[in-house]
Amino acid sequence: MKIRVNRWPNFPGAIMAGLIVVGFCVLLLWHDPLVFWNDDYELSVLPVFADISRSWSEGHLPLLSPYSWVCSNLAGEFQYGTFSIFVNAAVVGIWKFPLTFPQQAAALSITHLIVLAIGAFLLARDRKLSVPLSIFVALIAALNGWIICWGATDWFGALGAFAWLPWAWWSLERDARALDRVVVDQVFSRNENLDGRHGESARWRIDLPDAERRRPRSWNVRARLAGDF
Repeated sequence: MKIRVNRWPNFPGAIMAGLIVVGFCVLLLWHDPLVFWNDDYELSVLPVFADISRSWSEGHLPLLSPYSWVCSNLAGEFQYGTFSIFVNAAVVGIWKFPLTFPQQAAALSITHLIVLAIGAFLLARDRKLSVPLSIFVALIAALNGWIICWGATDWFGALGAFAWLPWAWWSLERDARALDRVVVDQVFSRNENLDGRHGESARWRIDLPDAERRRPRSWNVRARLAGDF
């Protein structure tokens, strides 16, 4: 009998976390349709994204804008994510729909909140937390006051950057466990000086333990200094 292996054991939980985030944002929009449309979002962020969408639709890479005397250097403004494949794809996709500016802002923020929630869920599951606790971690990461009241509704740069933090953390930990050992050696030496002191050397060693050890996620950093004075 052929045994089927579930290659996506965390898929249902990740989808559940994303759906809860969407439901929470829908409640916010039901209470206030302009909740994601405030201050910098309406004055700077969304108009620039509209310009980025226009640039792509005309077949140009959105590096410079001829329609702004404040934010014309799109590539130099890090918060617009000009070189981010995900941000550009999200902007182009959302702007294909006949949405108003407040609705576009909500769609863009909710998209990144979903990414943040799923990344936090996977990071928690990778640390051996149960599915309910991992969903709880995802909701804390995506729906905390700083993200909702600042990143998602005012300053998109904060949300756009923080959304990928758990993904980077999760990827680094998985790569670290795949390594048996990383040794970084750096030797500093100097010639004998006028006082007659001999050369000094410093050897720094960073060991990443194997996955089979008791604490595979801890990094043991040992510094060994050898000097002859």
